Amino acid sequence: MTRPRVSIVMLAWNHVEVTAEAIGHVLMNASLPTELIVVDNASEDGTRAFLDRLPPELGLVSVRRIDNAVNVGFPAGANQGLQAAAGEYLVLLNNDALVPRHWDEDLVADLEAHPALGLIGPVSNQVTGPQQRPAPYAPGKFLDYAAAWREQPGHSVQPTARLVGFCLMARRAVVDRIGGLDVRFSPGMFEDDDWGVRAQMAGYQLGISTRVYVHHVGSVSFGEDRERTRALLRRHGRLFERKWRGRAVGARRGLHLPLAPAVVPFGIPVMGMAPWLEPPAARALRWADGVGRYGAPHPWLVLADPELESADEVRRHLRDAAAALNLHWGPHVELHVEPYPYEQYLSRLAAPGSQLVQTGAPMEPWMQQCLAPFGTRLLGEAADRERPWQILWKEIADSHG
Repeated sequence: MTRPRVSIVMLAWNHVEVTAEAIGHVLMNASLPTELIVVDNASEDGTRAFLDRLPPELGLVSVRRIDNAVNVGFPAGANQGLQAAAGEYLVLLNNDALVPRHWDEDLVADLEAHPALGLIGPVSNQVTGPQQRPAPYAPGKFLDYAAAWREQPGHSVQPTARLVGFCLMARRAVVDRIGGLDVRFSPGMFEDDDWGVRAQMAGYQLGISTRVYVHHVGSVSFGEDRERTRALLRRHGRLFERKWRGRAVGARRGLHLPLAPAVVPFGIPVMGMAPWLEPPAARALRWADGVGRYGAPHPWLVLADPELESADEVRRHLRDAAAALNLHWGPHVELHVEPYPYEQYLSRLAAPGSQLVQTGAPMEPWMQQCLAPFGTRLLGEAADRERPWQILWKEIADSHG
């Protein structure tokens, strides 16, 4: 059986000692066929001389280089590497991150075991959010600690709404679908948050592999000028919020898309339903907006009255709505044409622990009564639409503070 190939994209800008240690850990600890693509952003400290001495092949790892004449920033440099990558699994790995033994095969195995996952990351000593874990090991003892950590019982893949990009693995299908990093966040910061949001908008989930422990030095490039770093945080934080919360209701075109990805257990379906009393195009726009707001990993669209319109027409309107909202629409949307009464299709579509997103119409008590026997949670117009976004935004903002 052919083993999957991993492509690692690592950016370098000076700090040759740090970069050399990170590359050394990649060369030493690769368990799968690996392509290491080093993008040098015009280093001036001997980094290129070090890279010149690297062999093109070493064990399971082949090494490639992209040398930039100027520092193009992290997002643009990472995109150069992603475009050149040939592996089935693509990794953004900081040049101040040290990977342990089995890290690559563990992340790949966790992705393959959870088909709904699009992006996955490890836990670490130096990271914000739910990936943070204590680091009770002395310098030079990281590999021993990571190996012992891996053998501890109780590890799992935890669903999350956000992953930090210091070590971030993506399926190639995800990158092909949503594209690379948004270069508007150059020279860096918030580009990984944006990438995760776009993956969720495309129907993928994010996960944390708790058994993979990666050492992260942190703030090697951006920590040198703290005033500049704080200014970038403020500027890119505003850009991120404008991009994903949208402008105030009533702005031109009237589109308002506050995103609030819902963290749901892997494999549990999320259904979307739109009211049939609206024109088809308006309904499609409302439904796409609503399902995107709640981050449905496997959205369903239910047509309550198949006599009013054809499934092909609805699909066309959905494509138009997705384009208007910049949603990367795809085959993850399942279209079900069902007649009234609601109880009939709810009994077939509802599943224990699933969620139903209802958009464009008020939720009535009898609908909740229909769902109650199935343990299905109802989300929609009567729910607190801002609260999930506020939770995600607070986590992101606090982590960059």
